[in-house]
Parts: sequence; C-alpha cells; structure tokens
Amino acid sequence: MACISCVFFDDENTECKKHARYTNLRGFPYKGHTACYVSSMAVTVESKKYLTDQQVDFLLDDLKFGSYVEKNKQLIYWLEGKDYDFDLPSLVAFIEEARASKRYSANTVNIRKAQVKKIVTEISKQNPDHWTVIDQYKIDQLFRSIKFQKKQSNAVTYQRILSREELDEFMDHLSRMNKRIHLFARFLINSGCRVSEMINIKRGDYELTIRDEYEITVLGKGQKERVIYIDVDLYEKIMNEFHPGGIFKRGYLFTNRSGTKFSRNYISRELNRYGKTIIGRPVSAHRLRHSFATLMIEDEQPIKAVSEYLGHSSTAITQDMYVHVQMNKKALPNY
Repeated sequence: MACISCVFFDDENTECKKHARYTNLRGFPYKGHTACYVSSMAVTVESKKYLTDQQVDFLLDDLKFGSYVEKNKQLIYWLEGKDYDFDLPSLVAFIEEARASKRYSANTVNIRKAQVKKIVTEISKQNPDHWTVIDQYKIDQLFRSIKFQKKQSNAVTYQRILSREELDEFMDHLSRMNKRIHLFARFLINSGCRVSEMINIKRGDYELTIRDEYEITVLGKGQKERVIYIDVDLYEKIMNEFHPGGIFKRGYLFTNRSGTKFSRNYISRELNRYGKTIIGRPVSAHRLRHSFATLMIEDEQPIKAVSEYLGHSSTAITQDMYVHVQMNKKALPNY
C-alpha cells in the first residue's frame, strides 16, 4: 500500500517514491510496502547519507519555495545520490556540475543558480545567525563569480505548440478516454496557467463574478499573485468529478481519491502519454500554455494584457517568446 503521507507520494496508484528510489536507485534494503522512511529517516543509513526530516521539509515548503519545490526534489535526489551533505559546498557543486557538462543547457545552469540563491536566502531568513559576516561576504562573492549563462532564443516555435486542429483532435478524443486528464487539459488550455499553479489552487482562491465566470487567484513565479478565469461549465464539471456532493477534501480544487493534491509529474506523464496516442507527439502542460498564449496573440489581444495574464515580468519576454509565430511564411519575398 502506498504511503499517502510521504512527501514523495504521487497518487493512490503508485507506491511511495521514497521506497522506489531507495530500492531501485540506491539498492537500499526493501523493508515492506507500508512503512514510510520519511518519518524515521536518519542522516546516514548503512553508510549512505540521507537528508534529515527537517531538511526535506524545509526544501519542500511550498510557502518558501513555490515553483522551486519540484527543482528542490531533484536537488534532494542529487545530494543523496552522491552522498553529499546539505551544505554550501554541495550546493555550489550542484551548479558547477551543470556548468561544466555539455549535457545541460544554459537555461538549466541559470535555474540552478537561482534555485541555490533562493535556498541560501531562505536559510538566512529562517536563521539569521546561520552565516557569519565572513560567510555572507564569501557567498556574495561566489554568486557574483558564477555568471548567468547566455541562453539560446526563448522563441516558441510552431513545433512547441499545438495547432487548432491538433487541439480539437486531442481534446475530443481525450474527453472520451480519460475524464480527469481531459479536465486537467481543458483547465490548462483555457486558463493558460502553469501546472504547478493549477494543482495548488485551494478552496477560497476563486469566486463567481457578475460575468458568470470564475475568477481564480494563483500564486506564480516569485510568489506573485495574479488572476485567471474559467467558465462556469468547466468549474461545475471539475466539482462533479473531483468533489462529488460538494464535499471538499483538504481544500484543493484538484484532489485524488485519497484527498491529496495531484503531482505535476503525474499530470505531465499522463498528458504526454495521451498526446502520443492521439496526435502522435507528446503533449505537456507547458505546451498547452504556449498554445494558449499563441492563440491569444493570433486573436490580436494586446501584448501587455497577454503578458500580465501569463504572469511574465515584462512584455519583452512575451514578445520574444510568441510574437514571431504570427509571421505568415507565404508572405516572405520570392523574387
């Protein structure tokens, strides 16, 4: 039976991720399906280093790290896979590994740097005396020395979006194949929000407006709030499927049968699988977001309005990513 209280638990159909990684990735002795190591984990087990409960809880705190929580899960796997301590030298090595390897993109290096800076900042907030003045000086110098890598163009090409025809085919077939995954996809394509924003929507984050649509407050990157909208029909279908009888479980809009929120990995995996089955290529939550943005721009919505709705920090980001897709290739000169 799966450990629903485990921080690495995905959904009711999978076993505890903690068990899976100890058994499959680390060769750790398997001690049964019902025990969860999160509640009794030691720093070292049979000469292997693991993060403490407190360290895991700290790194997976939604309020502190928001969209970085999933990245922090990867960091936990990385630290334990290398038997590293949770300290500054190990965090620096996490950045340097990506910077030195050709397998990682410049964007990955930049994300890791921002992620580690966030961790260091949150440690300082939680315990102002954790770093000495000299430590803080060294940290500042360290991050200045790790330059952000020059990224390739952020432009979203047609290969990274779904055409209207593909969306019609995908949504039509999905509605008959899996009602829940169809509702996830419908919510994402109609709202343009990120999957992490969607799964963290709670009761009280939304209300019915005078225009007969639901206004939903989501928490995006940088812990910035913004408002998205869905129609009444979609809201009612979500309620009927995930909260039959109007009974909420743990307060999330989307909850699995055990009452916990869905993981972004589960949703991404299922969208990918159905995308390959229906239209012959993978579909991701972010591809649906890209498609939403492209449709809005093709519909001649103001760039500033689209940018604010998507939660971009500036209109320049939106323009760099999406405006180019409007160009009609047939309009190119052909002398």
